[in-house]
Amino acid sequence: MQTFPRVGSDPYERVLRVLAGLAAHRGTDALRTVRDLTGALGRAVVSPRSSLPHFSGLPWRHRVPGFLHEVRHGIGASGVTVHHSLISPQLCATAHMLDLRVVAWTVNDPSTAKRVTDCGVDLITTDSVAIVREAIAASFSI
Repeated sequence: MQTFPRVGSDPYERVLRVLAGLAAHRGTDALRTVRDLTGALGRAVVSPRSSLPHFSGLPWRHRVPGFLHEVRHGIGASGVTVHHSLISPQLCATAHMLDLRVVAWTVNDPSTAKRVTDCGVDLITTDSVAIVREAIAASFSI
């Protein structure tokens, strides 16, 4: 049984054709998925092992905000701790409307620190305090 159509023999060619097909769909969800996959693919080339959470989290990234009401009211949480690849402006806005704090983990590079800060996280968990502090210094007076 074959689950995906034949889109080429080279793995990179297959990925590019699938991304092009998603982009051609013209739906905002398809374009968002292409954007997310493109970022994850770039990270995979640089660091294949650390890229797994990015790929595995992509299907959930836009669904996580929908779970926050139950987290807040169903179990009485006061915050959520989320892998940095799942952080989005929608997640932070929804969490803040529900009076939940958002913690991004584990952020160790400047570009990710800037991205999650721009999304609106309240806290960042990191192994690289000096690097993250420098990256977000322009956003906050640290």
